[in-house]
Amino acid sequence: MIVSVPRQTGKTTLIRAVGTHRCLVCGRDVFYTAQTAKDAKERWTDLVKVLRVNDALRDRVKVSLRGGSEQVAFQGGGAFRVFAPTPESLHGYTPPTVCIDEAFALSGAKGELLMGAIGPAQITVTDKQIWIVSTAGTAESTFLHEWIDRAVEGMPRVAVFVWGATDEQDPFNPEHIAAFHPGVGFPLNGKVLTAHDVLEQADRNSRAEYERAYANRRTVTLSHLIPAERWRALEAETLTPPDLRRVVVSYDVAPDRQSAAILATWIDDQGHPVTKIAQAGPGISWLAPAVAALDRDWRPAATAAVDNGPVLEVTEQLRALGVDVEVLKEREFATASGAFLSRIDHGSIHHDGSDLLELSVTGLVTRSAVSDGVAFSRRHSIGDSSPAVAAVVGAWVAARDDLDTAPMVRFAS
Repeated sequence: MIVSVPRQTGKTTLIRAVGTHRCLVCGRDVFYTAQTAKDAKERWTDLVKVLRVNDALRDRVKVSLRGGSEQVAFQGGGAFRVFAPTPESLHGYTPPTVCIDEAFALSGAKGELLMGAIGPAQITVTDKQIWIVSTAGTAESTFLHEWIDRAVEGMPRVAVFVWGATDEQDPFNPEHIAAFHPGVGFPLNGKVLTAHDVLEQADRNSRAEYERAYANRRTVTLSHLIPAERWRALEAETLTPPDLRRVVVSYDVAPDRQSAAILATWIDDQGHPVTKIAQAGPGISWLAPAVAALDRDWRPAATAAVDNGPVLEVTEQLRALGVDVEVLKEREFATASGAFLSRIDHGSIHHDGSDLLELSVTGLVTRSAVSDGVAFSRRHSIGDSSPAVAAVVGAWVAARDDLDTAPMVRFAS
């Protein structure tokens, strides 16, 4: 059973009701976990508080708070237990029902290891159930999203219920919120939830977190450094330079060396950098020959890269091939990172509109630089950072006043 809904829709109440019914009426144990052991314990404790003030139930339960084996035992024979989200936590148990709350926080590997432990533990149970309950996640929430996708495609013996904003609905429009948010119009914490109550959360969260948590939309990160809609608005109207004076070829390598990208950047007639993916692909063995070929065929004003990380190997290969590579030291890359963000804010950079570049740019996060500023981080960014880092380098070098004028080069739009 997979349930994916926005916040303020009663997910916790649902899990409590399902768990209590299974324990009290069916006499079956329920095992509950969340994104961390601490979160699971806190939410289980909330259940205990509810049961203790419920006139109909408080005399029918016995609470054990012993560390590592916390449980609520019901007169019906079942027990509502809490466990850490690790395979080892289920060792020795036969759990008829397992609830995984806020599954978006589990990575693909961690989630599948947990499911790999639940399956064998339930092998002798005839009425077994697994509940995966969560809001939508980020690019790192592969466990949750893959299960939802498989269920939507018709995976046997899996029920899926998903509510949230569609691509056509505006999560900041109260009328649309009332249409996609299943909690609107129902009591919550002593009052009826309204669309405006939901919208108030937009001022208390980053845009990405609001869309993820309250519109139940998948996002790239928990907090967009560069919002996708802002980046999309900067797509160039044409990718055929009318009077190109500077062409910069820039390149970069993903931190795991599994992919790389080459970008071409020039200055348009408004004085703004325009950047375009020239080539991108898996691995890095192709990169040095490809950059060398562009250097030979295009005779660009500059070929540039960052002076750190896995790209250094390619730079040395290019220099051995006779390519004059300009490198950005740490302090200059930090300045270039800040300038890139500033250009996006002011609408003074444009791009080819490719999905690859969008995913890379919107997945960027920063790190502290050696200088007083910050620079983009390959290791902490979401997805393949190489197109975005190459774009940062290309835009910085192309816009520099001291760049030599280069002959015009035509690119296919």
